[in-house]
Amino acid sequence: MTLASTERASPIVTRRELSLSPTGLAVGLSFLFVAVALLARPLLPIDETRYLTVAWEMWNSGNYLVPHLNGETYAHKPPLLFWLINLAWAVTGPSEIVARLVPALSMPVAVFLTSRLGRELNATRRGAESALVLASMLVFVALSSMTMFDGLLTVCVLVGLIGLVRAGRGERSGFVLLGVAIGLGVLAKGPVIAVHLLPAALLAPVWAARRASWKGWYLGVVCSIAIGTAIGLVWAIPAAIAGGQEFANELFLKQSAGRVVDAFAHKKPFWFYIAILPLVLCPFTFSRSAIRSLVSWPSESAREWRLLTISAGCGFIIFSLMSGKQVHYLLPLLPAAALLMQRVRNVPDDLRWFVLTLAVCLVMIAVVVSLDVFDLPTLHINADGLLVLVGLAAMLMLARHDLTLAAAFTAIVFLGLHLHGWRSAFIPYDLGWVGTELRSYHDPDVAFVGLYHGEIAFLGRLDRPVAQIGSADISSWRTAHPRGIVIAVTDMYHRDLETQPDLQRPYRGGMMALWRPLQPEQTNAAPPP
Repeated sequence: MTLASTERASPIVTRRELSLSPTGLAVGLSFLFVAVALLARPLLPIDETRYLTVAWEMWNSGNYLVPHLNGETYAHKPPLLFWLINLAWAVTGPSEIVARLVPALSMPVAVFLTSRLGRELNATRRGAESALVLASMLVFVALSSMTMFDGLLTVCVLVGLIGLVRAGRGERSGFVLLGVAIGLGVLAKGPVIAVHLLPAALLAPVWAARRASWKGWYLGVVCSIAIGTAIGLVWAIPAAIAGGQEFANELFLKQSAGRVVDAFAHKKPFWFYIAILPLVLCPFTFSRSAIRSLVSWPSESAREWRLLTISAGCGFIIFSLMSGKQVHYLLPLLPAAALLMQRVRNVPDDLRWFVLTLAVCLVMIAVVVSLDVFDLPTLHINADGLLVLVGLAAMLMLARHDLTLAAAFTAIVFLGLHLHGWRSAFIPYDLGWVGTELRSYHDPDVAFVGLYHGEIAFLGRLDRPVAQIGSADISSWRTAHPRGIVIAVTDMYHRDLETQPDLQRPYRGGMMALWRPLQPEQTNAAPPP
């Protein structure tokens, strides 16, 4: 039986059940999730605030070659995201919403490209419905809307997989597309793009159409790698020269080998991704047919679909062996997983499977939390709101629903968490009040007590670096800088502060405190009450 006949024999969603195309529905949902995330969720420290600060310093200095953070070179991430944000600002002017919209748009683009990848695999309807599977994955939806680099990387990976499929059919343009994807992936998040694309390229005899000689294939792969490397080096070499020896060493050594061998941050045990996999695949964790489809090896009549198994499987194994681990590192693996999981029938298939997988999920999450390897933030969610969300989710999960209701489940949980979180969970992370206070003064000196991660420069539109001081230096620094503003992150009781602050708000389990200038000189705005 051919793949096409299999699709006709057992469609997930009949046209009577779903008048709108699955791709259209998936892309529409993605835009809805992006809008809700931007409007109902503040800019979250410390990652999102840091990346927008880097983009702001690039805009403010006019130096688009070497990224900077607080006046010093910043080699931790490549510049593609910062370039795109600055390109958008060139049209609209500096804006938080516009800056956050740039990476968030990778969500609907990735959803659309997932459908396109299915079409390239000669399964148009299956690809379209896989787009809806991807748009219904709660972790993908939540993380893709954040100002990080993994959404852009996901788009690059999908372009590369499309290029591999075309090259497997004998189209030389596929190797060019693969090379461009590698190059843009390097500029988006560094050499990690190789983890997602090279295993599938090197194992082409397993999935691509048989040919008399594979010499031409591997020559094409080498050319693709050369194209991608050249695209990356066009920026990296001039940036390394301009940034200096320390910047060059960090760019070429620490940010590649350092993450694999001995992570300087986010170190987790090898089983970390296995433990959180039920959460990553939610709500399809509770579908027996979806999990069976994910782990099954495609039939001989659908050799090209093995590409997806190799891409997602090898990527998962390699990331598990790496020292540094974060949930969002798995984001580029999810489109391939969605295409493999498309054959889901009901979610859940039966009550016993639901109860079993729910118990496994709870046990794994409990183990991860108890061993303190998840870096969980302090959340402040009212019990009544959480119970409502859990009740709505359980009603859908127990309703033996199809793919459209899986999307409804994700929409309810995502919208509920964001709308409820605006009043509770996100309050300790909202630094908008700090930005408002800083912008009310004209070009103030600013000092930060403790380790500064770029939390406030963009929010306050600061033109100068932030001084870093100790808690014992607050009074002396204010005396030396009477127009200066001091900001400190403290515990709830201010045990380490020698003077009481003028303003304070809850911040990530503690407090953020602010001291106003001793002699404020303001322009164009009155001081906040």
